[in-house]
Amino acid sequence: MAFLISPISIQLKDHETINKFNYDIGCSTRDPRSFLINFLEQKNINFIDPLNFFLKEEKNKKNNLFHLYDTNHPNEKGH
Repeated sequence: MAFLISPISIQLKDHETINKFNYDIGCSTRDPRSFLINFLEQKNINFIDPLNFFLKEEKNKKNNLFHLYDTNHPNEKGH
């Protein structure tokens, strides 16, 4: 069994094109992804973090990986 860290659009450079709710991680004093990864590693919990795959795919501007109306959930291409 493994824990999935599902990327959200705000982690991607192209987020602003679909940022309908003006989400911004600049107000945070902690990086939640790093915090979660450190916690999982300390507890020896297996995890899958596909963020690097999303960042790589983001370079192909034809492929939006998230629902345009819900930027927390990957669309069919994102899955």
